Amino acid sequence: MDRVLVEHIGRMVDYLKQKPGYLESWHFLRESTNWRGQGKNPPFIHHIRFRVRTRPDSLRDVEKYLTDELNKLRSIGEILDYYPGNHGTPTDSHRTPTDRYAGEALDYDEPEANPKGWIVAQKWLEAGSEVELVLLANRFHKRGLGKKFNSGYLCHLFCNQCALAHDQTAGGWFMIIQAG
Repeated sequence: MDRVLVEHIGRMVDYLKQKPGYLESWHFLRESTNWRGQGKNPPFIHHIRFRVRTRPDSLRDVEKYLTDELNKLRSIGEILDYYPGNHGTPTDSHRTPTDRYAGEALDYDEPEANPKGWIVAQKWLEAGSEVELVLLANRFHKRGLGKKFNSGYLCHLFCNQCALAHDQTAGGWFMIIQAG
């Protein structure tokens, strides 16, 4: 999974960043349940939930690019499968806008995304994804990032920002980040 993130997801994101209007926000999550809408029942299937937000006028081009890239990766055995979905539930290729993943602004009690909630959460998820790609690339290519550029220290800083005591929360954060 780590190699797919570094070598393929990172490359696709870099490509989309170079195209004006193609990438407004992105992030990935590592998941172990709900593959193809199976819910939380075993068997657990480890997978990457890769989310991209683009402008409506770029949507078809971005979908085509990602579909072509993912089909190539599947054909050479780099990934087993993929599907477009909404919170882990598959949607067909001719889905309507209501079938697409539309973000989670409503879960932040906001009828429209604004800087107080979902937009900030997206930036945080994107920054976390960027950090993880740097950490993984460092691990694969053995480049030094300095002793403080590591998941433990970054979690410590985040806990400080949230006024959480390091000794009360850090162990849980370390377990989440180091798993998988």
